[in-house]
Amino acid sequence: FSYIWNKGAGAENLGQFFGLNSGVAHTYLSFDYTPKTWLNLGVAMAGSSKYEAWAKFKLLRQQTGVKEIPVSVALFSLGSIITAKDPDHSFAGNKLAFMNQLLIARKFSDRISLQLMPTWIHFNIVPYGINNSNEVFSMGLAGKYKATSNLNLTLEYSRQLNMYEN
Repeated sequence: FSYIWNKGAGAENLGQFFGLNSGVAHTYLSFDYTPKTWLNLGVAMAGSSKYEAWAKFKLLRQQTGVKEIPVSVALFSLGSIITAKDPDHSFAGNKLAFMNQLLIARKFSDRISLQLMPTWIHFNIVPYGINNSNEVFSMGLAGKYKATSNLNLTLEYSRQLNMYEN
């Protein structure tokens, strides 16, 4: 963590949440709340004066029997803001970024599950160079193998489909 109050930093001390979100220590402090079985909400201090908020909506649940639904589907949306002072980002709207994922999962057996994750990220200001887009698209794949009741082997791969041309 960092100092609780930096002299001369003023409101930036609030953005660093009194040293807990300063970026000196790499921390991620979050609060999750699930008011309904199909909804999860959360907020987080993501370090370096960055804050996040998200919502996850369960759209479909895999099931057999009367209703045959072969996959579970959820929508995950996240927004983030950087509160640190930056002369290149004097307009507050430029400090925002958004991510949306469609999570398509299937449990094939008691041991094997797979998930497909098409992802769209939007930056209000384009990072890293010129001739790049505000939009980043990627496709992710994740899997889990339950080796024993206490041991899971998980993997995740995500391929970025555009951006960083220059």
